[in-house]
Amino acid sequence: MRATVTIGLILLVILPREGTCDMLNLTDEVRKYILGYISTELEDFSLTKKLLDKYTPSITPSTGKVTYGPACKNPEYSNSDCREFYTWIIHNSTVTPFTLPISLTALYKGKKNETHNVNINNATWVMWNPDNLTEYPKSFSEEKCNFSIEVSFKGTFVYKVRKDVKGDKPLQGNEEIGRVALNNPTRLAQYGDDTLKYNISGEFKHAVTCPSHSKTR
Repeated sequence: MRATVTIGLILLVILPREGTCDMLNLTDEVRKYILGYISTELEDFSLTKKLLDKYTPSITPSTGKVTYGPACKNPEYSNSDCREFYTWIIHNSTVTPFTLPISLTALYKGKKNETHNVNINNATWVMWNPDNLTEYPKSFSEEKCNFSIEVSFKGTFVYKVRKDVKGDKPLQGNEEIGRVALNNPTRLAQYGDDTLKYNISGEFKHAVTCPSHSKTR
């Protein structure tokens, strides 16, 4: 099902694609790590809630700035009659139990940078429609380029297993989140035992449509 949330003039569209193999589920990655490196007899675990009275997770998420590729260009305008439509298409998104806020900045009317704060957790599309276009223009010019956002998680999650613990791990306790990268090193990066990083990437599109008497250069 397509879910949308309007935040001012920014439209955040959470639109899981069929077979969303590109979406990384952080909770699933932690579960796989426990089964592979601690014990297959998993009873419970959590990234956000206290487990028993003794163990509390301490994970802090953070998001870096949006980095655009060298192909990004801003169109120029002959006058202010042109209308614009912006899209950030996220190719490898992530779903986590956390809020992942970022600031998206785009040049509007070729004059002013507009910034909007959005939560990219579980998001596959972000669209900004400042001129209230009811449909994608049939005649338009478009600039597009790649972008990336580094997301990191620092701290520990908690777990409880029944038996058959591997190595010297306890049956229950805290485990550092950075080690989860061992289970999926092609997509996750470990920075010390306590820090896990993931790179979200996608394509940014900036479409401009103008009346016949107004042309972009």
